[in-house]
Amino acid sequence: MLANDPDKKVRLAVAANGNTPAEVLEAWLSEAQSNKPLAEALAKNLSASHALLTTLAQHPAANVRRKVAMNPQTPPATLYKLAEEFPVAVARNPGMKLLVLQDSELQSISDETLIRILKLTEPPTWALTVAVQRQSAKVRQQAARATTILPELLATLAKDKDKYVRAAVAGNPNTPVSALETLANDESWDVRAVVAGNPNTPVSALETLAKDEDSDVRRAIAERPEIVSLIEEAKSNDTATIRLAELASHFYTDVRAAVAGNPNTPASALETLAKDEYSDVREVVAGNPNTPVSALETLAEDEDSDVRAAVAGNPNTPVSALETLAKDESSNVRAVVAGNPNTPVSLLETLAEDWYWEVCKAIAERPEIVSLIEEAKSNDTATIRLAELASHFYTDVRRAVAGNPNTPVSALETLAEDWYWNVRTAVAWNPNTPASALETLAEDWYWEVREVVAGNPNTPASALETLAKDESSNVRVALAGNPNTPASALETLAKDRYWNVRTAVAWNPNTPVSALETLAKDESSNVRAVVAGNPNTPVSALETLAEDENSDVRAAVAGNPNTPASVLEILAEDKESDVRRAVARNPNTPASVLEILAEDKESDVRAAVAWKPNTPASALETLAKDKESDVRAAVAWKPNTPASVLETLAEDKESDVRQAVAGNPNTPVSALETLAKDEYWTVRAAVAGNPNTPVSLLETLAKDKESDVRRAVARRPEITALITEAYSGNTSTDRLAELAGHFCTDVRAAVAGNPNTPASVLATLAKDEDKCEG
Repeated sequence: MLANDPDKKVRLAVAANGNTPAEVLEAWLSEAQSNKPLAEALAKNLSASHALLTTLAQHPAANVRRKVAMNPQTPPATLYKLAEEFPVAVARNPGMKLLVLQDSELQSISDETLIRILKLTEPPTWALTVAVQRQSAKVRQQAARATTILPELLATLAKDKDKYVRAAVAGNPNTPVSALETLANDESWDVRAVVAGNPNTPVSALETLAKDEDSDVRRAIAERPEIVSLIEEAKSNDTATIRLAELASHFYTDVRAAVAGNPNTPASALETLAKDEYSDVREVVAGNPNTPVSALETLAEDEDSDVRAAVAGNPNTPVSALETLAKDESSNVRAVVAGNPNTPVSLLETLAEDWYWEVCKAIAERPEIVSLIEEAKSNDTATIRLAELASHFYTDVRRAVAGNPNTPVSALETLAEDWYWNVRTAVAWNPNTPASALETLAEDWYWEVREVVAGNPNTPASALETLAKDESSNVRVALAGNPNTPASALETLAKDRYWNVRTAVAWNPNTPVSALETLAKDESSNVRAVVAGNPNTPVSALETLAEDENSDVRAAVAGNPNTPASVLEILAEDKESDVRRAVARNPNTPASVLEILAEDKESDVRAAVAWKPNTPASALETLAKDKESDVRAAVAWKPNTPASVLETLAEDKESDVRQAVAGNPNTPVSALETLAKDEYWTVRAAVAGNPNTPVSLLETLAKDKESDVRRAVARRPEITALITEAYSGNTSTDRLAELAGHFCTDVRAAVAGNPNTPASVLATLAKDEDKCEG
């Protein structure tokens, strides 16, 4: 009867009532397809038939389908299908518990749908139970993360074959202690690291994990809030000694290390920590300035070199321990001893002979050694003091003395026999080293010492002749370049088997002509090229070299200032442009040759002609019409370019050429007047800077729209002088009044800023239309 009530509210109440007969509910099915409120009421009715719910599960309205998904009477097949669309609704369906009892795996619900259900804030127990049995590790992993999962399920997952599932269990705050203790011994460090970070992991497990072989596991413990707090406490200077002694026995290494470094830690605790199983802790103890001497002596023999190095650097380490450490097998330990401010001189003397650079560097960086080296280098240091420093134990001090030009001869003679080759090398360089010492050093066992002797202009001729037969080619090269090497030695070296030695001879300005003639025929083109460039090479050799097969050799001849004009004329026709360019640059090239080269096919050759100061006017006129702007610009820059040529170039299509003309001091005023109106400001700026630009043009340029042009006017020497005068407090008021009318803005600005400028003048300048460019 109520089912036919005209009031919608009444009918909806009937549709939702669980006591309404099934046949009444089904009678509304057709109407429900278009009546959403009615469909929703039917969908949540607990008395609705399977057929009705199955039909409503296909309703176009999502909310209707969602209510079907939440109805415990919905058939399993329909429910599983709806789970893909409405996982939350299915998860909350109370009927799912019964379905799990009937089918514990619920394979009809996909892994993806199940994961979505498991990601809920409080996933249902039935879903977690099903997830534990799934083959998918991702499903089990998601279940292991759930905070509502039952302890027994976590215990099961703690034994999972997948390490990521176990890691998820290890991170769950509800995981049973027993499971955490098991996972603390997991084969995977990823799992153990998560256990180490779990706030509920028992201390017993943490103690085990604190000694884990993997640093990531130990780091996870260090990041635990309570451990961080303990470390800070152990580091604090405000922590009581009793508390520090207590923390010294903490299971975690970083806590004990913090205690070991605290200056307030009692000696008894430091002695205990000095025996810690971890070297990191012992190292910190070794560096603590309050560590008892007995502990330092023990640590000086520690198996870990970093621990011994910390002892070596401790300012309170006894000398006896330092003496032992100075002989340590580790160069790093010995270096730290060398840097310890309390290391006695006797030990430093021993360490100064150490072959490892770290040790020597440590000595060199000691403040007192740095000071001594500076003193030994200074030209102001007295000779008596230099003589004293010459016997210092440290190499760098003696080397500095050996290089000082004021070091007395007696000290240099002693240093010439120093055991360290760097010291002897410095002696060999010193311009005041006596001949006797140089003769001794010429026979030094180390070739670098002999090399320096060979290059020293003060080395006696007898020693130089001996060095001409030296086994080291580097020595012979140095000798070949020495301007004082005897001619006989140079002749010998000119036949050396190494081309670089012969090249050095070819460079030497004192090489005899006979040797140069020999070298002019050398098999090495490098040697011949150097001979070709030597100003002392005879003309006959140059003539021969001018026909050399190597273009570098011919180019060197072309550049030699002593090459005769006849040879230059031939080389001007050389097939290689580098050779012809060298001819063009030779200061002695005849004008007739330059005129020919002015029409060379290569622009770099023509440009070289254009830049030469003695290029004839006829050649310049030709080059002024060159197709390459670089060549024309070179002509435009030359101060001896004819005025007629400059006038032509002033109309060049390239701004770089016109700019060069604008800056040429010989450019006619008529051309400057044209260029002062050029479209390019760089050209106008060049006119503004030209010393011969008339005042009439400067007045115009001083008002140019471009600040760089106006600035160029202001930078002219005569304008700069006027600006200085206008600024001066000594300039008369009459002169200031005169300068106030100057065409340059900066001059007027200087007048305007002068405190002595008359008020009448300032009143006029106040109406000035220009701005100071500065």
